[in-house]
Amino acid sequence: MRKLGILVLVVLALAVRGFWLGRFPGGVSHDDLVYVMSSKMLYLRGVDVSGVGFPQLLFGSNTEGVISPVPALLLVPYYGPMRLSLDLARWPFVILNLLTAVGVYVLVRIMKATKGWAMAAATAFA
Repeated sequence: MRKLGILVLVVLALAVRGFWLGRFPGGVSHDDLVYVMSSKMLYLRGVDVSGVGFPQLLFGSNTEGVISPVPALLLVPYYGPMRLSLDLARWPFVILNLLTAVGVYVLVRIMKATKGWAMAAATAFA
């Protein structure tokens, strides 16, 4: 019953977040926008927003934020064939945040079961 409650809570939070995804917050952060636009540019022209092509992109980019090329490369299949919108731009980050929350939950459950949680909490918050 407890797992069902947590599942309902996660699904409800995801539904509420998905409903307001295109309206709140009003914009996209600079780093997120660079990842989205670099992915789209890589799909369309083979270069990121700074003009660096694929093989050289693995070693660095000339963007203002000096972003890592890995997220942009991983998101090319998602952003490439679709029209860009705020909803579409934010879904990967929502899913990543959800997976992070689930991962932390599982990690805490494992630490609590092995009684290592007290030591982990003491080192984390010291």
